[in-house]
Amino acid sequence: MHCGEVIADRYRVERLLGIGGMGAVVAARHLSLGELVAIKFMRAEYCNNAALLRRFQREARGMFRLKTEHVPRVYDLGSLPPRHGVGLPVPFIVMEHLSGNDLRSIVERRGRLPIDEAAEYVRQACVALTEAHALGMVHRDLKPANLFLTYRTDGTPLVKVLDFGVAKFTCAKPEDDGLEMTTARSVMGSRRYMAPEQMLTPKDVDLRADLWALGVVLYQLVSGTLPFGAETLEQLVLVVSEQAPRPLRSARADLPEGFEEIVMRCLEKNRARRPASARELAVALAPFALCGAPDATLPTAVHRSQPTFTWLDEGPPTTAVRAPETRRPEPRRPKRAWLAAAAGAFSASAALAAAVLPSGWPGAAGSTWVD
Repeated sequence: MHCGEVIADRYRVERLLGIGGMGAVVAARHLSLGELVAIKFMRAEYCNNAALLRRFQREARGMFRLKTEHVPRVYDLGSLPPRHGVGLPVPFIVMEHLSGNDLRSIVERRGRLPIDEAAEYVRQACVALTEAHALGMVHRDLKPANLFLTYRTDGTPLVKVLDFGVAKFTCAKPEDDGLEMTTARSVMGSRRYMAPEQMLTPKDVDLRADLWALGVVLYQLVSGTLPFGAETLEQLVLVVSEQAPRPLRSARADLPEGFEEIVMRCLEKNRARRPASARELAVALAPFALCGAPDATLPTAVHRSQPTFTWLDEGPPTTAVRAPETRRPEPRRPKRAWLAAAAGAFSASAALAAAVLPSGWPGAAGSTWVD
């Protein structure tokens, strides 16, 4: 693959965006529309693995079903013909191209985040998961690196949930082409964000494992650290399954009343004590969030922002090219003095109109004004 190469007769490669354990991502431009997209390819050495091929295709189909603005749009799914010594077709997914940064890089650069900002980011992730869970999809790999922060055209923050590559489908779909469900020994995800049951009995994982992961993410965003410490994988499994998390207030003393209880409820080892759904968690976080509660529940009409996206695959050691972080705009707050002045000006205008407009005109004395 090289810059200037045309993919599928319609996408011209412009630059490399990232290389991960299972694939590579390039930025490309549609020849006819001029739109910039991200194309994710499976690495050639995995193209002879039938199970990985089906999982790659299922990732695209699963994301395509999700219509929320909090998941990257999928435009196309295809494959490159065999070439350059690769005897098998190389599959690819065409997605929207995002500008911004994932939350991992933001926390690494800025340290712990303000409470309202962190609550807003996780609340938006809950909106995406509400739809995914309703369609029988459990993400299983939620972490800061898979939550991408971009901005809408009006400047408000927009979080996208990335990488459904290891998602579990709790119900079989015809388009899964016989792809096996999670087996008793298959452990999918990132260990430090896994729920106890995901580590010990992965076959029984359900949507509440995603809520545990969001609890770990939220804990990390506001404290700059993780709720469980361990030096080895064996220690981590033991600590997560048997020990209580470190109190969040010990790492962040200025927590608002009730916030720590939400985080700790997500980190309950008994999943029956966690929030019952992503929707419930979104509603609980709304009073602490930057933008309040407009989409704490799923809207019936979904608005999508302009497409911009950088996708980074997660796996073994990753080399990535990241766009510069976009500066978060300050929250808009009402200006009382301005509102008072505007009200006064309106009253004066109304009085003047009443004096000069002839009778019978809209707004004149004795007439009816319909706004």
